[in-house]
Amino acid sequence: MVCGNGTVVRAYRSAARCASEDLNCDGAVNGADLGILLAAWGDVGGGKGIGDINEDGSVDGADLGALLAAWE
Repeated sequence: MVCGNGTVVRAYRSAARCASEDLNCDGAVNGADLGILLAAWGDVGGGKGIGDINEDGSVDGADLGALLAAWE
């Protein structure tokens, strides 16, 4: 996935450009990122999926907690 600023995200994300909680790489952790996480809820992708902030292989409550802790 490519962010709006041209950065490629995770396996596709550039840590230098956006925080792991900033799922759309817009420079803020907010409702847009929450929407992305909720849309991916339950996905299992071996730790590489968008929304899997802690890279444990699924999008779940742990990822939601990390996103909310970083909320701006």
